[in-house]
Amino acid sequence: MRRMAVVVWVVAAALAVASAQSGDTFAILNARILDPVAGRVAAATTVVIEGGTIAAVHGAGSPQLPAGIRTIDAKGATIVPALADLSVQVAATLGVDRDYFHSLSLAHGVMRVRAIDGRLPMAVDDRARIAAGEVLAPRTWIAGPLIDMRRPLGQLGGPILAGGLAPLQQVNDAASAAQAAQAQAAAGVDWVRVGGNVPATVVTAVVKAARSRQVKVSADARAASMLQLAQSGVTLIDGLGFPVKAQAELDAAWKSRPDAPTDGVAALDAAWAQVTAVEMRALVGALVKGRVAVAPMLRAADAQRDDPPKDELDLVPERGRGAIAARVARAAGKPAEDRRARARAQRMAFVKAFAAAGGTLVLASGAGSDGYPSPGLAVHKEMALLLEAGVTPAQVWKAAVADGGLLLGESDRTLRVRAGAPADLVVVAGDPLTDPAALSSITLLVRRGAVLDRAVLIRRAARATGVVR
Repeated sequence: MRRMAVVVWVVAAALAVASAQSGDTFAILNARILDPVAGRVAAATTVVIEGGTIAAVHGAGSPQLPAGIRTIDAKGATIVPALADLSVQVAATLGVDRDYFHSLSLAHGVMRVRAIDGRLPMAVDDRARIAAGEVLAPRTWIAGPLIDMRRPLGQLGGPILAGGLAPLQQVNDAASAAQAAQAQAAAGVDWVRVGGNVPATVVTAVVKAARSRQVKVSADARAASMLQLAQSGVTLIDGLGFPVKAQAELDAAWKSRPDAPTDGVAALDAAWAQVTAVEMRALVGALVKGRVAVAPMLRAADAQRDDPPKDELDLVPERGRGAIAARVARAAGKPAEDRRARARAQRMAFVKAFAAAGGTLVLASGAGSDGYPSPGLAVHKEMALLLEAGVTPAQVWKAAVADGGLLLGESDRTLRVRAGAPADLVVVAGDPLTDPAALSSITLLVRRGAVLDRAVLIRRAARATGVVR
């Protein structure tokens, strides 16, 4: 997707704010409305915002509005309910404050976020402050520290480290994993997230423990394949991991091959490159039957292998740019580039087939604690990649708004532009169903009923990295 072009509304200075306050009253005139559930755009209408809520939605014509109410003429632009990002590692690290993630997400219309790998109880406190309007941030659901096991010595990539920037809760077996899930649920998390070194039997134990506390579970597919996770009862699979066979099984088969992958990224490419059409159909069918949602994280996968594009690099904290470049360099220049290309094509084919079969796709930027991929912008790029894969524009918008929101726990009513719904809105030029690039022209941002100034949000993100541009 081309670099975002920003169209600034000429509105009263009092509306051009970037504040967590709500309560303003105004009307957006001559705006079309995207219904992400039905996949259609309604004709021009008037939307009245009051006190952080959509007070009324009027049909075509000139409705009677309260005297003196502020108005914004949308001039035929389209109102879209806020986007959802199911994987952001919102963390305060060296040189990066949490406001970096909040501000960039909002600047790109992402106003619902699942913050992963949260430190407890800090993450629970942050969620409460955001809900109370004390912090300018997307509505936030949290997953606690990643629950993971030690990777067997000799497996590609070596043992994991219990520590680092992201909190990690290391467990040894099904019993300790279930205990960890129950402890996180008791602490108030919305999600439990399971790492890639946890086998299917242990994942199942975590799911059982979390469900008893009404907490959802997501998992990475490595020690347990996506096919095995489809049968484990997880709510969501984070990324397109090992599809039909677990990594350990494939490692044994590759040991004696001269073209054996030498690291985890190459091993994952090799796994996808060899998936057959029959296996692909079986995987899609199992996921749909198990009602397991998938966050493909195509942009995050590309970010592991390709040089960061300038529009994202410009947003990344300067302190972390060297580490990002080094990480990409390690993944570049590996043998079997044709295998990598085939793996990417296979992932794209899976995403298209899964969407066509009625599977639940959701969007996730995969933004890490180093600020890359870029929060918000990576969601836009994920949407572009889904379109490239052959997912229809209506399916992409459904994934970005409706399915993502529903998976987080929103109701169908709050995910449409209608009276009584939260006033968390994005206005884009053109018709996003017929012109997929429409999202690159955001013309208005509304969070909790307050109009946000996108330029202010970008500057806030820059200050949060200690670099003011």
